[in-house]
Amino acid sequence: RGRSGADGSRAARGMVRAVLGTVRGEHYEAQLAARSCPVGLVVGAGDGVTPPAVAEAAAALVPGAHVEVVPGVGHLTPLEAPDALRAAAARLLP
Repeated sequence: RGRSGADGSRAARGMVRAVLGTVRGEHYEAQLAARSCPVGLVVGAGDGVTPPAVAEAAAALVPGAHVEVVPGVGHLTPLEAPDALRAAAARLLP
């Protein structure tokens, strides 16, 4: 582990920064609109780091994207509500 955490942790924070940057004025609309795979965003209702409003704004940039807000969950959805996350992923599969 480095000062910023494990490589996976640093990558996740980078992704969050990318989503926040997109929502806050950077322009990635063309790249997001070109997505041809299913896109689902799962966010905890109590997420103070990446709140549901950020997920909704990011999803609005991706045709057909779906946002699921999990009640009673904060920022760590995979740890706090793994079953809800698995179910959301399963709904994206054909």
